[in-house]
Amino acid sequence: PCSILIGHGFGRIGCFFAGCCYGRETDSILGIKFPNLPNPVLPTQLYEAAFLFIMFGVCSYLVMKKDFKHNLSLYLISYGIFRFLLEFIRGDDRGQFIAGITPSQFWSIVMMVAGILVFFILKGKTNKAALK
Repeated sequence: PCSILIGHGFGRIGCFFAGCCYGRETDSILGIKFPNLPNPVLPTQLYEAAFLFIMFGVCSYLVMKKDFKHNLSLYLISYGIFRFLLEFIRGDDRGQFIAGITPSQFWSIVMMVAGILVFFILKGKTNKAALK
């Protein structure tokens, strides 16, 4: 999962350079003006990249220093929560999906559920191995 986080983070930087996946219009000092947009927008791609690079640091530390076995679960759950919340400030309309949520919010929920399932599956396997 650590290498996934790095690749995912650089992918979001690519989104920033491409001018896609941006946030809502803003008058804030944090706003970025893209050539194809009339007004500055929040650079949600950079927020996401920063989150992913921080998660890389956390996951790397947990693996190397704490022998943590649940990084995949941590990634799926934490990224799912982050992305679900980030969608509230996104500005590039991707439409509604089920029950008024965006497609990314739907997949965020799927990721969180998958992360919880993976955690309990791996925890069960670890407990069985410890009993032998």
